Amino acid sequence: MLIGKEGVTLMTEEEFKEILDKEETDTVEFKSWINARNMKEIISLAVDELIAFANTKGGTVYFGVEDNPIEVTGCDRNYDGQRIIEGIYDRTVPPLFTEISDFEYQGKLVIAISVKADGKTYTTTDGRCLKRLGKNSKPAYPDELSNFYSSAQNSDFSGRIIGESTLDDVNKLEVYSLKEKLRVRDSKSTLPDLDDVDFLRDLQLIKYDGDVERLTIDGYHLVVHVWIRNSKGEYLISQRSANRPTYPLMWECVGGSVVKGEDSLQGAIREAKEEVGVDLMPENGQVLFTKTRKIIEGKIFNDIMDVWLFDYDGEVDLGNATTDEVAQVAWMNREQIKELFDANMFVDTLEYFFMEVDKKCSKISNFEKN
Repeated sequence: MLIGKEGVTLMTEEEFKEILDKEETDTVEFKSWINARNMKEIISLAVDELIAFANTKGGTVYFGVEDNPIEVTGCDRNYDGQRIIEGIYDRTVPPLFTEISDFEYQGKLVIAISVKADGKTYTTTDGRCLKRLGKNSKPAYPDELSNFYSSAQNSDFSGRIIGESTLDDVNKLEVYSLKEKLRVRDSKSTLPDLDDVDFLRDLQLIKYDGDVERLTIDGYHLVVHVWIRNSKGEYLISQRSANRPTYPLMWECVGGSVVKGEDSLQGAIREAKEEVGVDLMPENGQVLFTKTRKIIEGKIFNDIMDVWLFDYDGEVDLGNATTDEVAQVAWMNREQIKELFDANMFVDTLEYFFMEVDKKCSKISNFEKN
């Protein structure tokens, strides 16, 4: 018999062997423990798979099992289960409740993390949504329709009209993509058969502003750029990890997408904690400016960008970050950031820093007020 930590019988060795023999399925995922670099990576691996399970029909991630070929290699017996489930909880929206247990199999410790499907749609805190497709977890889109219909009363942020937008700003390729997703999800729906404008109207993605139809914020997504400055006038800059799909090892400020249920300030504070392990105080932040971005140098953004400035003189310990998105951090002044930019080592879409952030910051100082 396989006996768990609390002395509870989990399953027979024969039953677990059957799971191993069937290999990975739509409800079973194997993950290596010994090949993970640290606990952050273990939590990150668990989050993606558990979100995919929660968005499909539930499932279990077994750590301590290699998947190619299938081999039980075990886990660290001194693992911190509470840290793992809290890490999963903190990195998911809405927070995901999971169950963790462990058992012995042929002298090796296996850790099982399970989640049930409850009909909700879950994403990571950086806005990624996944679903299980056979034995793999694949990117998916959050439940757009529930978001659209819940905003029909116009009481939430997403229903607000973007003042300068017009129907010319509609990305027809994105509309087509959304229609195709809807056809897959609900083959009986007649919405995809509508022309593009009626389709967007019905989903509250465009609304009348007087006699002109404009896009609502639901048609865009809100992002935050967070510039953190100390009393020396230096900015906290981070280098993206080598495994990031875009701009690997490039330098940038803190930033990311605001997730459902957050406002811009909450998103800025969360991103700073996730990426660089810093706890920012709301009273030390201010929005420098807001921009609606459509296409910049051929790249489609379709977002509303709030640029924040926070004053911060505390410690920076990357070990307190809750993701592994950042390789290293440094305090830099304007000249040092310019050197990185000129050497093509700074994310190019942040060029606005020199004219629109640093210049304004030179006239603003909360430190001088305190």
